[in-house]
Amino acid sequence: MDSNAISRNSCRAGEAALSILKAHYPIVLTLQCHLQKVLRSEDFDGLLNGSDPQQYTTLLTTSYVASYVAIAECPNQTGRFVAAPPMSHMRDVIDRAQERLFLKAKGGRPSNIITAGYRKVTQQDSRTRVAATRMPLVNYFVNTIVTALQGQDWELLLNRIGEEAMLHLLTETSVFVSLPNGCFCQLTGDPIVNIRPSDLSDRSVVPFTSENSSLAERSRGIKRRLVAGHSTDSRPAKRRKMNAASIAGRTKGLEQTSGDTNIVRKTPADITFLRARMFYSRPAIVPHTSKIVFGLPPKHILNRMYPCWLAKSHGDEMRVDPDPREQMEHARHLAKYVFPRQYGLSSPFGFAASSQWIGSRPPDFLDREQELKLKGPCKTPQRVKAVLNTLDKLIWRHRKCRYKSLLDLSCPSKLRPDTASLDSSVILELMSETSIRLQTQATFHDGSISLDSAGRPVVYHTASPAQKSAKYKPKFAEFMCGADEVFRYAVLVTKAVIPKALWGSDRNFKITMNNVKHLIVARRYETLTLHHALQDFQTSDCEWLMPASEGARQQTRVSVSDALKRRELLEEFLFWYFDSFLIPLLKTTYYVTESSAFRNRVLYFRHDDWETLCAPLVEKLSMDTFQRIEQHEAQEILRQRRLGFSFVRLLPKDTGVRPIVNLRRRVDNDAYRPGQSINQILQAAFQILTYEKDRQPERLGASVFGPNEVYVKLKTFKDRLIVGNPNAKLPRLYFVKVDVQACFDTIEQTKLLEILRELLVEDAYMLQRYGTVNKAGDKIQRKYVKKALPEDDHPHFLTYAAELAKVLRNTVFSDQVVYPFSRRKEIIALLEEHITENIVKIKNEYYRQVVGIPQGSVLSALLCSFFYGDLERRKFRFTEDDECVLMRLIDDWLLITTDRSRAIEFYDMVSSGHPEYGCFISKDKSLLNFEHPDLVNIVDPRSKVFPWCGYSIDMRDLSVTVDYTRYHPTYLQDSLTVEFGRRPGAAFSFKMMQLAKSKSHIIYNDAALNSSHVVHLNVYQNFLVLAMKMHHYLRSWGLDVSKHHAFVLKTIRQALRFAYTSACNKASHKLARTHDAHVNLHERQVTWLGLHAFHTVLSRKPQAYVRLLKVLGFELSLPRYRGLRKRFRPVLTDGLSTLSSLCF
Repeated sequence: MDSNAISRNSCRAGEAALSILKAHYPIVLTLQCHLQKVLRSEDFDGLLNGSDPQQYTTLLTTSYVASYVAIAECPNQTGRFVAAPPMSHMRDVIDRAQERLFLKAKGGRPSNIITAGYRKVTQQDSRTRVAATRMPLVNYFVNTIVTALQGQDWELLLNRIGEEAMLHLLTETSVFVSLPNGCFCQLTGDPIVNIRPSDLSDRSVVPFTSENSSLAERSRGIKRRLVAGHSTDSRPAKRRKMNAASIAGRTKGLEQTSGDTNIVRKTPADITFLRARMFYSRPAIVPHTSKIVFGLPPKHILNRMYPCWLAKSHGDEMRVDPDPREQMEHARHLAKYVFPRQYGLSSPFGFAASSQWIGSRPPDFLDREQELKLKGPCKTPQRVKAVLNTLDKLIWRHRKCRYKSLLDLSCPSKLRPDTASLDSSVILELMSETSIRLQTQATFHDGSISLDSAGRPVVYHTASPAQKSAKYKPKFAEFMCGADEVFRYAVLVTKAVIPKALWGSDRNFKITMNNVKHLIVARRYETLTLHHALQDFQTSDCEWLMPASEGARQQTRVSVSDALKRRELLEEFLFWYFDSFLIPLLKTTYYVTESSAFRNRVLYFRHDDWETLCAPLVEKLSMDTFQRIEQHEAQEILRQRRLGFSFVRLLPKDTGVRPIVNLRRRVDNDAYRPGQSINQILQAAFQILTYEKDRQPERLGASVFGPNEVYVKLKTFKDRLIVGNPNAKLPRLYFVKVDVQACFDTIEQTKLLEILRELLVEDAYMLQRYGTVNKAGDKIQRKYVKKALPEDDHPHFLTYAAELAKVLRNTVFSDQVVYPFSRRKEIIALLEEHITENIVKIKNEYYRQVVGIPQGSVLSALLCSFFYGDLERRKFRFTEDDECVLMRLIDDWLLITTDRSRAIEFYDMVSSGHPEYGCFISKDKSLLNFEHPDLVNIVDPRSKVFPWCGYSIDMRDLSVTVDYTRYHPTYLQDSLTVEFGRRPGAAFSFKMMQLAKSKSHIIYNDAALNSSHVVHLNVYQNFLVLAMKMHHYLRSWGLDVSKHHAFVLKTIRQALRFAYTSACNKASHKLARTHDAHVNLHERQVTWLGLHAFHTVLSRKPQAYVRLLKVLGFELSLPRYRGLRKRFRPVLTDGLSTLSSLCF
């Protein structure tokens, strides 16, 4: 076959999946292309014959070979394999390949997929693998990838290419066979899921020869050429050389200290300030007292020298100058914290690749005493000596700083002076989640109250603008500290402690304070990089960065090496200021958290205020939900259990605070290797319960877990009502919505364990493990997947991957081969320990949870679904006929029926409660669309939709829209996360694509479930919200839209196209095909609705989007969109009500 035919065959695979391979490997060729380069031409000509099986031809033309070895183009054919007739079968060649890989590992465990499930024979092994004559290996777990390599197509390939070429494929390359929908499955090589795309820049490409056919292990230190397209540094050669020399110099001391020459280096763009350390902190206490520390934490290096809580306004010791020798000793000690690279200490800029930090949580550089002790005494670097006097001033200013007074000045307590003396019941009423809501008490003075036929008041589920404003001001809002107050406190402390000389100028100080404000007001998951903090900072203003010699100071021109040294010192100081001064300062002074009311907005509470407000709640919690246990008893329990203990934190929400048990927190086994969290230990139980959920869906009752199950239930119910006549009008529908009160905290533990023992029927379960790599936009996503199966149901992974490929597109699968097993009795014991022996730590005391289940557990949703599913199977059988549909999302029930008496019966039954299950409903959260003898919230008669769990269901035809009424005025900006990293433009485009796709589910676009008006309304509303979020994103990002209007316009067009294709793709999925879904959307109509939505939203801010609005207006006026405005006028009218409700 000629090269053109080979090139055409190489394009058959999915381009997206192929781009994933090219991002991980510099050399990616089809198997046929690769063999053409490694075989002699006469041997390659016999690779394919006209009579070959189709499976063999497909293997050659659609499989890909990836490697780091560049195949040399040798016209004299030297260095190529000879296709000699094999003297053995594929099984024997695989044995030799495994032996070669174990020998190359030099006593370690090889990572190649074909060696997974094998190990060297030890004295404990009673049997060895057949045909292992050179190096005895034992197969301790079935490797189905090895089984696939012994197929007929691979045997035929072995006969065509010979043993040496086959060994080359098995040991020195990664082979990927094609699957449906552009997917691949890896057969050889290191698992791609364990390789990061960023590692490609550190790997070199080696010319391939038969004498030197190994990978990069044999070729380190040799000059090599990079493959075209993989050299991304476009800077001048001299600049790259100087920068490389600087980076090498930065880590030279670390190499000498650690003895490891393989150093992982990071640039300022790679270093982020870990804001996550500020969150959910407990107050720091003065040793041997109960006094809260404000300012820096007690273990901070400055507090080790002079504790800030000992500062006094008067005192002889404050007037006496300290010993100069002691002061300089302290300054030199502090310099090791501020400038660790100059002393060869570990730093975020570089650490040994063999360090225990890799793959673990990032190191905390707040305490270096142990590292300094191991390093021993060392000389002060010359460039650091110039700043020692300034550091001495910093220590002295810290000693005099009164942090508490600065806090009271800039951010006074939000509790009134008499609040501390309030009774605990009053504070409980203020902050408790279950406190009485006054707005539910109906009075005849309220104009919104109507009377039913019997003269009883009826409360409609509506709210005036004033009521909405009050609703969106949660109870805890009056105790929060504003971001401006927190920023003012940070500025005052910085001015009081950090000498002005370190900033160099007022301009540099102002730039840094802007970054401080950015860090404070940033949302929960937003980050700030060191590169961002360095922008516009003038190193020439800082005299302490200059060399100590007078001649160097007088130079008008700075050499490149000196400029890089100044930049290096500045990077270290700014990193220390943000990471080891500012973040600990905020963490020690404030309780930092997010809330369910404000989504990703970060909230700050003074630690003393938060302690006062939460003390009665914690006390009540320890009496009702938890039982205190003695310290010695707790230690004995923890010694015998796997799950350890967890902490309780209080999450602010609309009606107060909710206790959350933090089960994701890892228990540290040592300083560098954190152990497993409770949720990680429970992963096996989670996968087993998920398997039983899929195998025994009847045990879930009316449970739904997302839009898929909601769509199935609504679509099936509507099909039953119309009985094959799509145009039939539905009968009157009655809706009942009820919510279980304190769902997780009231579940009966004994009853739940009985249900679980009946649920688990297998004696043992196997946990299949594999990895997937796919691409979302420009981002490559890796995922490790686990799936529980019965012990005797071992899957053939290649067959299983082919089944997955029918659902997933453009994905690369990689088997992990070795699957763990879990016995039923072990899982039952673990579940019983988790449910009945949940140990939490509140302050310094241990408690056992005596009622309910942990709310932060990975199992909570499944346990709750099985528990209430059992209740429904026993008590609510009457809702299983054709005229009813019952759904429950965790603890929110929704009944839709054509029989009013059945709706009343259901409500009466759930409102009376079920003590054996601990099930009682919150009547103030109940909602009906008909009158009831009890005083119950009723949907406004003018409303056509019924709200439930984020959906708005039309009460006439069951059409589904998004419930935008639950969005408060700041919901959109609070729900965003703005990226300020390396590629903010690519991150912006990716987020806009994902937001455009978010409402493309078939539940919103199925024309058989929704009317045509509702389908187009869903599209239009989605674009309206997308446009509003885009505006908030651009404003937070700070992009000048007038200069980059072309980029924003391109992103808008991509988002419109992506939303349309996503909706069409959803219609081809298995769920849609199974339920005969129809998506009657046309690209021209979707594009016009999107353009109109963006034009309408952005026209509210005309000054910011002048040029963009002109282009959008022009496109809307094009002839191809003629007539669409008139057709979609009702859609525009209903959709624009969304815009007004969001107060944009």
